[in-house]
Amino acid sequence: MLSTYYLLRGLAHEWSSLLSGSRIGDLYSQRPDELSILFEAEEPLTLRASFGGRLRFVYLEPTAARARRNVADVLAPARGHEVLGVRVADRDRVLHFDLAGGMRIDITLFGARANAFLTTPGEELAETFRGTGQTAPPAPRSVRNTDEIAAAFPETWSEFRAADHDGRRRTCAQFVRRAHPLMNSLLAEECVARSGLPKYVDEVASDALETAQSNLIAAIREVESEALDHRHAKIYTCDDRPMSISIVRLSHPTGWEAKEYDSISEAVRRFVKRSLSWAHFDREYVPVRSAVQKELDRNTKRLARLSSELQSQSRADRYEHWGHVLMATNPGVVDVPPGGRPGDTIVALIADPFDADASSIEIPIQPRLSLVENAQRYYEKSKATRAARASAMGRLEEMTNRVMRLERLIERLDQVAYPQAWRDAKKKLSRELAPYAKRTGERAESVPYRRFVLDSGFEVWVGRNAKQNDELTTRAARKFDLWMHARGAAGSHAVLRLPSRDAQVPEDVVLTAAGIAAYYSKARGADMAPVIVAERKFVRKPRRAPAGTVLVDRHRVVLVTPGLPSRTKDISN
Repeated sequence: MLSTYYLLRGLAHEWSSLLSGSRIGDLYSQRPDELSILFEAEEPLTLRASFGGRLRFVYLEPTAARARRNVADVLAPARGHEVLGVRVADRDRVLHFDLAGGMRIDITLFGARANAFLTTPGEELAETFRGTGQTAPPAPRSVRNTDEIAAAFPETWSEFRAADHDGRRRTCAQFVRRAHPLMNSLLAEECVARSGLPKYVDEVASDALETAQSNLIAAIREVESEALDHRHAKIYTCDDRPMSISIVRLSHPTGWEAKEYDSISEAVRRFVKRSLSWAHFDREYVPVRSAVQKELDRNTKRLARLSSELQSQSRADRYEHWGHVLMATNPGVVDVPPGGRPGDTIVALIADPFDADASSIEIPIQPRLSLVENAQRYYEKSKATRAARASAMGRLEEMTNRVMRLERLIERLDQVAYPQAWRDAKKKLSRELAPYAKRTGERAESVPYRRFVLDSGFEVWVGRNAKQNDELTTRAARKFDLWMHARGAAGSHAVLRLPSRDAQVPEDVVLTAAGIAAYYSKARGADMAPVIVAERKFVRKPRRAPAGTVLVDRHRVVLVTPGLPSRTKDISN
């Protein structure tokens, strides 16, 4: 959310003035993947940083109270140190908090390396906020400056156009991001808009290529110049929903409104708070609205079927008439074959004595029963059909009222357009929404997996059932994580979480994780068990396959002893 280099650079400039001279009073975590740092000064401030999920952020706010329960102390060696300054790494998206005594806290929010690192005066890693198995702080990236990018522009353009992009058309904004990694999507699109280039690279005519490249380089220089001048920040919204925060004026988005703030730090705080509020709204409102709509659709179909049945002629009169005919018929005139199994039915052609034309009608009868017994069976069916129809008439009224209530509830939910309206609606409609809110809550509680922290800091996640195996493998696991499953035995899916794509995993860590995978399988009692180990990107779920069923394209097999190592820490919910 806030991983743009230029925005972090502006934040660091403001925070250095605000925090220099303060002391770190506390470092703790009271939410998963969220770090809080208390800076003690005349006006204490608290930094919040989140490293997990889609909403990664960092912002500064007036001191907030620390929770009394479920709080973990972290990065303890930094407590009590004076803050000398705050800066951003040279052309890299890492915030450095320089502390007295040569210690430093680094915060990075992007990619698989998202974490907070505490380093010693000798640039050695003392501690990390998230246990990812990293033994050193991330090395700084080498990013070319604008002059170097401009010099390599023609070559980069040719390589980009010649590359195979799986048959998909590539945009000029994607090229800008490739050539200038510090530009995010919005800034890249702004550069293209200011240069006047078309949307797609293949739309740039070859005879106009030199002019197009010159205009694009000029636009990149202009945008970067504005970004480096970090005096103000703008929050862009669409229908009150926060869309972006930028220290560069954005001209290309349509329908967005901008509000400018003199303080970048204050703009970031407000943007994060509003974004979190909208994310909470989406997590709650969307599933409830969907559940109510499904209930309405289901009841509407039932009502339509019930109405159709009631509009058709009742079978009760026909059953009763057949009973009368059978009672009035001489058994000797009906040719019924002997024998047959209980419940077998044949169709008999019987003259209707109640018809003026004395025509014959077809009546299904059971040969093992007499005509009188068949007649009695139809009388009972007629009685039951009339009772069912009467009950259906009562259900019709009840179902009609239910559909009308659900339609009114949907109408009221459709009027909810922003978080505060949802909070008000939950209070006013608490009784009506209770069944649907409970369902979504139950679904959310079923998500956590078994989680183990190994002695080396790596985490292993294990599914509890087939549904969680699906969720873990297809959604929670990243492409570069290691997926494991006992070979030839039913069991749980296990994932060894890696800190980054290029992480070097010790073989003993792999074997330990494989032992956990074997332990949660039918091979638990074996002395040795084979376990499949594969990168998650080589594991796929076939279409319409049952939950937990996957195919593995590339893998290796390791032999391990099933079990949970004594030094493994279970942090499952």
